[in-house]
Amino acid sequence: ILTPPNDFHREALHLTKSNEFKPGEVKQEVRKSTIYGDAVEHYLRETPGQLALQFCDSIENATLAVERFRAAGVPSEVLSGETHPDVRRRVLKQFAKRQVLHIASCQLVDEGFDCPAVEVVLDTAPTTSLNRFRQRFGRGWRPAPGKVFTFYDFTGNVFTHGLPDAN
Repeated sequence: ILTPPNDFHREALHLTKSNEFKPGEVKQEVRKSTIYGDAVEHYLRETPGQLALQFCDSIENATLAVERFRAAGVPSEVLSGETHPDVRRRVLKQFAKRQVLHIASCQLVDEGFDCPAVEVVLDTAPTTSLNRFRQRFGRGWRPAPGKVFTFYDFTGNVFTHGLPDAN
């Protein structure tokens, strides 16, 4: 688990009545910060060529993340609840074949996604939900031969929730 220093201000976010961060505030704070550029930099420096899932707060910000990865030469795609099922299947097949190395997702692969080949998780979406945090971590925690899993936390989720395997 890596928590690179960054300029994301989690403390500036307010909660909704359902005790989650206000989506509009999260979107703005992410865009004011450099965490998407930081994610690309750390991926390229520490885990280049590995299969990465990035958790984003919104489809718009997931699109920005993909633009940054593509600009750095990393084959990248966005997947969200709005992505057509045929496109999802195609992208996931390309991911499994390492034709796509990075997927930026918004509330799609948090739960029910099983791809043991995932080697890197880039968490760029703050959450107050311990379950959501654990689910994200679990996307990469699945065992595979020779696999080394890296989890990057750019928004302080691990400081809020602790280690994913803690009680």
